[in-house]
Amino acid sequence: TLTLNTSFNCATSGINEATAFDRISIYPNPARSGFWINNILPNENITVQLSDPLGKIIYTEILSGEKEQFITASLSQGIYFVSLSDGTKKVVKKVVIQD
Repeated sequence: TLTLNTSFNCATSGINEATAFDRISIYPNPARSGFWINNILPNENITVQLSDPLGKIIYTEILSGEKEQFITASLSQGIYFVSLSDGTKKVVKKVVIQD
């Protein structure tokens, strides 16, 4: 089971759309029990997919906060890919899960 925790922080930002994905960070990386996706701009409707190295989608969620936590206790040690999409742009980031 993969658990998602959401955190909200109400603030306005002058960041333009072209750099919205550049701001998003995933930490800690490597991760042991979970990782955070941070700096999501409010009202972006970002879809996140977590997939294994073979491309099998393990988890899909629409992010609703500016900071999201993924608990990875059920995942095996290895490399995973986090795909972030707003419907027009897509970015893929690598995350390493360790025991």
